[in-house]
Amino acid sequence: WRDDPSKALRDALSRADAQWAILQVQAESEAEPSQAAIKERSARAAEVLAASSLDRLRPYVVPAEYIDIPPLRGGEDAL
Repeated sequence: WRDDPSKALRDALSRADAQWAILQVQAESEAEPSQAAIKERSARAAEVLAASSLDRLRPYVVPAEYIDIPPLRGGEDAL
């Protein structure tokens, strides 16, 4: 992502488009899908949606390594 963000974004979005196309073909190919198939396809669709959303936001987000936030007082007790 650091070397060429626009190419990385294009690649990520084309990969997401291909995954969506595969899901659509699978959904259209089954006349009466089982509940398990529907559940699995829905989970996969959610994964593709989340990943592509993160890829779209990546150019606008500050990398975590540049964020310097001191630990919260008492935070170690939460672990």
